[in-house]
Amino acid sequence: MSSNFRLPSIFDLLPELRPQTPAPTLVYFPIKLVKVQKSYHQTKALKALFKRTMFPTTTERHAVARQLEIDPKAVQIWFQNQRQKLRSKSRQSSSI
Repeated sequence: MSSNFRLPSIFDLLPELRPQTPAPTLVYFPIKLVKVQKSYHQTKALKALFKRTMFPTTTERHAVARQLEIDPKAVQIWFQNQRQKLRSKSRQSSSI
């Protein structure tokens, strides 16, 4: 018995069903988050947490996001931006 045996496809049995044009290729675009400016109270809460810790845990980040009604990813990015801002300020002050 041959190991190359395969069952015929529907197109082998009924060639008139075979599509005449190739299937279109699908192009996927990444979903971009909409940039929403934080309110005064949201910024104040994020700054208070940043003062306490520059690296909040995932649990803290999700809790803050839930309380402030914003996306946890937005909280994470806000913290990354604040740390970068702090680093760039410290570099500028040390180079003067």
